[in-house]
Amino acid sequence: LLSINAYPLDPALKLIEEGKIAHDKRHFNKAIKIFSRVIRMNSIDPEPYILRAESHYELSQYKKAVQDLSESLKRYSKSHRALRIRALCYLEIGRLRAAESDIEQALRLDPRNYESLNIKALLYYERGQYKKGINLANRSLKTFNNTDAYSIRGNCYYETEQFEKAIRDLSISL
Repeated sequence: LLSINAYPLDPALKLIEEGKIAHDKRHFNKAIKIFSRVIRMNSIDPEPYILRAESHYELSQYKKAVQDLSESLKRYSKSHRALRIRALCYLEIGRLRAAESDIEQALRLDPRNYESLNIKALLYYERGQYKKGINLANRSLKTFNNTDAYSIRGNCYYETEQFEKAIRDLSISL
């Protein structure tokens, strides 16, 4: 019988796992450093760019996250995850057209992804298109029962003066 340690993992894979652990523990700067090392070891793989971008996002470093996600998309243009996260970053920095473009592309790749539906609903909310936001939050909730959709829908209800529905949804989202 061979031990699992008889075949050591690729050093980059070990580092990726280490970076994910740091990210999960909310040690975002440490995670960024680890993912940067992985990128220096293998700049072709799109995944470390996404992982580093997620840590940048958590630190509100949206422009750095956008740069990493753009690099990831150069390596694999059909990553709905990279498109979805970049759309969220664009929303945070007020680039609504860029956010819409990315989220539309992400939804073309994965039309039932509830996280993408939520971002599009949030985009409608930011634009004051509350009824469209409610409809998309409803679609998201049909896909997966999630608190983000309740929060977005609740805020849209509030803005359309449907206060009872707003209170219900926002209570569920807490």
